[in-house]
Amino acid sequence: MTMRTWILVISATAAGFTAGVLAAPALRPQVEASSEDDAGPTKPLPVAAPALEVPAWADAHGTDVHGQWADLTIAGVVQRFRWIEAGTFVMGASDAEVDAAWRHFQRAMYEAPRSWFEAPQHLVTLTRGFWLADTPCTQQLWQAVMDDNPSHFQGMPNRPVEQVSWRDAVAFIDRAAGMSRSRAGLRLPREAEWEWACRAGATAALYTGPIEYQSYNVVPAVDAVAWFQGNSGQSTHEVKEKQANPWGLYDMFGNVWEWCDDRFGPYPAGQAVDPTGAPQGSQRVSRGGSWADSASSMYAGHRTGRPEGHRSPSWGFRLAIGPVPARSAGGAGSATGQGF
Repeated sequence: MTMRTWILVISATAAGFTAGVLAAPALRPQVEASSEDDAGPTKPLPVAAPALEVPAWADAHGTDVHGQWADLTIAGVVQRFRWIEAGTFVMGASDAEVDAAWRHFQRAMYEAPRSWFEAPQHLVTLTRGFWLADTPCTQQLWQAVMDDNPSHFQGMPNRPVEQVSWRDAVAFIDRAAGMSRSRAGLRLPREAEWEWACRAGATAALYTGPIEYQSYNVVPAVDAVAWFQGNSGQSTHEVKEKQANPWGLYDMFGNVWEWCDDRFGPYPAGQAVDPTGAPQGSQRVSRGGSWADSASSMYAGHRTGRPEGHRSPSWGFRLAIGPVPARSAGGAGSATGQGF
């Protein structure tokens, strides 16, 4: 005889507060750090437990093999978002991942010692789900909102916009918020949100598994999921041409670096709940690598920081929608649009 537990659920989602009696879903487990010798990623975790009410801002909404999606129209251009459920994961790169990449390519640690900017691995809990765009912001969407195109690589509207600084991304979000239905709470993702969404339940270097380096920039595992130095032809490419992760997100590796809201700084020494980055500093976090980077930059724990005004043909961003975690005292405001 099968026993089932029933619970009363009252939850806050993008659509507001909902209540109902539901079968108790399995909780996301706390995962443990892995090494590059792991056989591969853990089985992808389900994207959503109870079904979400249709968000007030959504022009269309549904469920597919990747989970729940919702479309938002901004200035006449449709951007698809994926629902990313709350959960717990190990954030940061393992020693095995970093050592394999940097030993193979004989790279110098030009930014800071490894122990400073990608370690320690630490347990992170995100207590609230959020929506994340399934692609980086495209040139088509940028031009519809801002009436210009700063990108170096043009000619294809579905290429990611680039040569945009963190400040430029904030200006775009502020303007786009007033053009979208219900003035949805557009913002940049937090760094922890970005890595959680990128990994999609995996603990290896890529969401498809560990990386085997064959020769310089001949790395089949990276080639399948990213436009990078070894296959890009030294330019960006249209979004959605590489394999999506299990949660339906494209171009999480390569094509363009993606700005996060957080200030760049050391990780916390212990477990973190809804982390918001360094309380102060002159740089903002970027994630994912780009068309100009070698395969050694394509792993989920890799991070870098750049000044808020930095522009480059390698830099773009991805939109998020959701409640903004409280920033620790002393920090500046986050990159958000109008209310959620």
